Parts: sequence; structure tokens; C-alpha cells
Amino acid sequence: MIRRKSLYFALAPGVVMLASTGMAGATGMALSAAETSGLAARGKRA
Repeated sequence: MIRRKSLYFALAPGVVMLASTGMAGATGMALSAAETSGLAARGKRA
């Protein structure tokens, strides 16, 4: 029991970090896609 709990507490931060980085990566990709599409629209307008 103690070993499982310590293992869980040791893995929990890694799982949280993976989830947060995954969400940040998805939002970053969406922002970069919006920026590239905006730049393409500006290029077409110009």
C-alpha cells in the first residue's frame, strides 16, 4: 500500500505536467495556425 501510494504521488506530477503541456501545445498550435492564416490573408489582400 505504501509503495503504491508513493509511486502514485511520484507519477501524479508527471501526468499533470504531460496534460498541461499537451493543452498548452494544442492552444499554441491553434494560435500559430490562426497567425499563419492571418498572415496569408494579409498577403492575399496586399
